[in-house]
Amino acid sequence: MMPEIKHCSVKECFYNKDNKCHAEAITIGSMSPKCDTYCKGAQHGGPAGQGHVGACHVNDCRWNTDMSCTAEGVDISPHGAEPDCDTFTPR
Repeated sequence: MMPEIKHCSVKECFYNKDNKCHAEAITIGSMSPKCDTYCKGAQHGGPAGQGHVGACHVNDCRWNTDMSCTAEGVDISPHGAEPDCDTFTPR
């Protein structure tokens, strides 16, 4: 089962509505734990009721097993110009 995105504080993302991610599944990046699904937009919504992590490409995260996130859930927040996974924990 894909981990749920428990909280997202990236207000300018299209998929963020009321601090909830509404993308069906996001991808976390490869070189850093950024949300690669981030889509800047003034309009908010998305296809699903609750977002999940579909894939994680951050090899040095302890929650990454075969490119899948094994955390119970994740939080996403802005770090500079990028939305990052706050649940990232180095191995």
